[in-house]
Amino acid sequence: MHHRYQRELVEQGYIYIACPPLYKVTPKGSKKETYLYDQAQLDTYFTTHNQENTLMQRFKGLGEMMPTQLWDTTMNPDTRILKQVNFSIGMCHICIVLLLRSVHLMSPEVWYKF
Repeated sequence: MHHRYQRELVEQGYIYIACPPLYKVTPKGSKKETYLYDQAQLDTYFTTHNQENTLMQRFKGLGEMMPTQLWDTTMNPDTRILKQVNFSIGMCHICIVLLLRSVHLMSPEVWYKF
């Protein structure tokens, strides 16, 4: 919506998107949770950790997170990852495809590339 009705805000760099993690991994028997934001981070994690001894959760949406997880990973200004919104050709193409097809959203990995 901002790209259509408040274009100046995007052009001047005022619009940001908070990026939630895609995965939570926890070694079995441990309470140390690690949040990973894309498939590459997950692959790197498993180069140093045994996949069979790791509990893994894939988040498909923000509704799957507990409120404390959402705060710690996505909302907390000290730890969140923000991506500035801009008008790249690729992003406009994806938006058009999604709007015209009215299909289920693509995987979040695609959105992280923009």
